[in-house]
Amino acid sequence: MSINNVFPLFEKAVKNYRERRQRRRDLDHMSRAEFAFFSDLAEGFKHRNASGGRRAQYEIDALKIVVELCSFQQTTPWHWTEDDFEAYSSYLLRETAVKRETVRKYQSCIRSFQNFAIDSALFQRRCEQLFNTRIECIATRHNSIGHKSQAMSETQRRNFNNQEQHRFLRAAIQRYHDRRDRGPRIALPAARDAVLFHLLFHTGLRVDEALNIDSNHFDSHPDRPECLAFASVVVWGKAAPGQPKKQRHVRIDSPKVAKLLFWYASEVRPQMRSTRHPHEQAFWLTPTGKRFKQGGLWERFQLTMTEAGLDHAAGLTPHSMRHTSITSDIQAGVDIRTAQEKHGHRWASSTAGYCHYDSAHAEKQFEKTLAARLARLEGPKPILPDSPAPQEDAPE
Repeated sequence: MSINNVFPLFEKAVKNYRERRQRRRDLDHMSRAEFAFFSDLAEGFKHRNASGGRRAQYEIDALKIVVELCSFQQTTPWHWTEDDFEAYSSYLLRETAVKRETVRKYQSCIRSFQNFAIDSALFQRRCEQLFNTRIECIATRHNSIGHKSQAMSETQRRNFNNQEQHRFLRAAIQRYHDRRDRGPRIALPAARDAVLFHLLFHTGLRVDEALNIDSNHFDSHPDRPECLAFASVVVWGKAAPGQPKKQRHVRIDSPKVAKLLFWYASEVRPQMRSTRHPHEQAFWLTPTGKRFKQGGLWERFQLTMTEAGLDHAAGLTPHSMRHTSITSDIQAGVDIRTAQEKHGHRWASSTAGYCHYDSAHAEKQFEKTLAARLARLEGPKPILPDSPAPQEDAPE
């Protein structure tokens, strides 16, 4: 086949895919027996998710994706092949506006449904009796999009070193001082950015966790009176599929960060509140009085990076502040379990993956470990008894 014949064939296939997706959730191609068996599979999948504690919305979304794949390929789950799965994923990525992470969720839903059907001996036996076939796995590690945590390890994302962190925070504060006399609409956002960046570097919060903080999420602590009413903050972190977000309390041990938060809450935020949104509870506000969101944070981060002279530094993103916080905690002697709880990781290995040791720190740790081992091998030095004092000759 010549190259000139390939493009019309591809265009015809794309048009066919579009027509197929327009018929989404259409199962008219199934026979009565196939539809009855598929309905039983869907009902069993619902019960399995309910018994596992997942929300009802997850099973609804998953079944919608499964039905769409059936309609897209005009086939049934027990006749799916890896080619069907790859064609569907390729179409979503190339011919639609669906984001990469959304396609990964679609693939996860299909994999979850298939795993249920494959693990069920009852449905596998019925499938063999009715259709003389078995349900096979079509979503593998090689044809599915990996989680962003896997992509994170493949990219050059890293932490700020000490010099870069100092330059970045100094530039954030300098941006406020330079704009302080240019009116509140310019000065107040700069003040907010400086305080927010200090909080992210100190606590290691995820960006969405920090931006979803409300005014009543902070609390005081009797052991840290110098932190005023900002000794800790309640955040809601990442959630497992079908589960609600996890709540955790994050300590704010730095009096400097606590005083910055107090200054922002008492002097900056009240000026950013708007009469159009008088009941807005968000702690981080825009000049119009609405909640500050991720798109705005990325823009302010890039501006600060440029003014700090770090725009050429590769691999630094707002998430790098979380990497920096975890690395600083571990290097300061915080044990891995405490760091895991502070930063909301399910596994300690996830926390360890955020640590970026430089060669000097690694060498220091090796020396400390070697000295401890040598001390154990040598053992305690023997304590010799005091030699008895020479006795004087008894007088005659």
